[in-house]
Amino acid sequence: MPIAASQDHYSVLGVSESASTAEVQAPFRRLALVHHPDKGGDPTRFRQIREAQKVLSNERRRALYDRSRKRNRATASKDLNADEQREVTIRQLDEITKAFAKINARVEEEKEVTRRRREGHRGPPDVSESQRNGRRAGSRGRRGPE
Repeated sequence: MPIAASQDHYSVLGVSESASTAEVQAPFRRLALVHHPDKGGDPTRFRQIREAQKVLSNERRRALYDRSRKRNRATASKDLNADEQREVTIRQLDEITKAFAKINARVEEEKEVTRRRREGHRGPPDVSESQRNGRRAGSRGRRGPE
């Protein structure tokens, strides 16, 4: 079972990156005795220790592992930059959304005004008929022939 990506093989065994293959074996044996499932240890922790020893004691696997760590560090810094860019983009999208909401409200308002005009309204809906015809409320206006 492969070790979790967040676990570093060097930190699992407690050795430096410059440790030789022989220097990897001593911490492995010590940790294996403590964490072996037959001795009452944690099976998951033992698998992590075994995987770390397996990779670090083989020169070819260790070289691949070291290369992938370097690549992952570079990718991690790129990911941080990408996260910052996403945050800026999200803020910009929020601002754009607010601007469109204002525009949409104005458009709806204009539609309502246009609809009222088509229905014959010339003012707000609370304006009386005499006010719409240009007369003041309560005035008799001109009388036509009777």
